[in-house]
Amino acid sequence: MYLEQCAFFKPKVAQMERTDLNDIALFAATVQAGSLSRAAEQLCLLKSRLSRRLTALEESLGSKLMDRTRSGVRLNELGEGFYRHARMMLDCAEQAVGSVRQSLDAPQGVLRLSVSVEIQRALLEPHLAGYLRRYPDVALEVVMDNRRISLIQDGIDVALRVGEPAQDDVVARRIAAFAFGLYASADYLAARPPLETPEHLAQHPLLHKFDGADALLRRGIERYHLRAKKRVSANDAFLLARLAAAGEGIALLPDLPALTAGLTRVLPEWATEALPLHALYYKNRGFAPTVRSFIDWLAAVVGQGRAM
Repeated sequence: MYLEQCAFFKPKVAQMERTDLNDIALFAATVQAGSLSRAAEQLCLLKSRLSRRLTALEESLGSKLMDRTRSGVRLNELGEGFYRHARMMLDCAEQAVGSVRQSLDAPQGVLRLSVSVEIQRALLEPHLAGYLRRYPDVALEVVMDNRRISLIQDGIDVALRVGEPAQDDVVARRIAAFAFGLYASADYLAARPPLETPEHLAQHPLLHKFDGADALLRRGIERYHLRAKKRVSANDAFLLARLAAAGEGIALLPDLPALTAGLTRVLPEWATEALPLHALYYKNRGFAPTVRSFIDWLAAVVGQGRAM
């Protein structure tokens, strides 16, 4: 059956290879203009070049389609039939292009996102309603999960992850970058001696997100390994922020307003190296209107004012 289909389509494909579709469009434009001169002017082409393309079209078809005179062009019987079909083809092509452009302007369908709980709460939650209002025909499915996923096996269109991407078979678009800084409650700081250098941190309990490694603080070319006594170590920055607000110590937190609201920055000139936030997607999904609209929107909203 497959070989029969190939045999059926082969002569049609060979015929189309000899016929340039652009020449068909030039033919239709010439008929509409009524003469080569007017058509060449409207198309911004040399009259001689237009004439050569029309001749090439007729040669590829093996038949003359029109008579060209000083007064204009006149279609023969074959040319009239060819023009009707060409016009229908071009109208369909315009509708096809228009449908794609309309989809790009107004994406629709389901978009599945994978995002960690923290990123969802700190970045998406404050802004996501704006995306839904802008693209009312997009239905979001948000999967909050900290584990490593497979975009294809898990049916995910876009995954948001902090750090360098671990998968080589995906496209990673850098959205923003976030450094970690030190934060505490105003009451906690008021009840203790002023913190003026990183060495003073050794006297304070640390609420630390990193587990099993010291954080490296930076100030210009200066470096300081944060080795303060860990009071709490957790993989939930919101928990650390709540404990800091309750006066339980100094927290090392991402510089995100949703996390640090109500807290006071400690040693504000010191921070960790910024960690990148990437939107991960498979290459063949990058042109999907839903995927592109979300990533472009996210970069504009979240990346605004963030180190890139």
